[in-house]
Amino acid sequence: MINLLSSSTFSYPKEDGRQNEDAVFPPRRVGDGFLIALADGVGSYAGASQASQAAIEVLSAIPVTSWGEGVSSGDIFAQIKKRVVELSMLSTTYSDAATTLTFVYV
Repeated sequence: MINLLSSSTFSYPKEDGRQNEDAVFPPRRVGDGFLIALADGVGSYAGASQASQAAIEVLSAIPVTSWGEGVSSGDIFAQIKKRVVELSMLSTTYSDAATTLTFVYV
């Protein structure tokens, strides 16, 4: 079992005065391990911030028991892609919305 003694998360925009479009999933005990993630809204496009937040929301919604059973990263990314595509249905200005996602379950 892993014992997490302390952690810290932060995210800053590339340049002063720009909006930070990142979303952070700080270390959280999930099953027998910890899940940590960072989603980075891409390119300062309209909806980039919403896309990164959607990615983190998808991770947050996965049942704790699924992580211990070996949740499929392909399924996770498919769910995130679906959520990001749904953003463009809310507004055509979000048609270029995108995010990267880095996550680890240890």
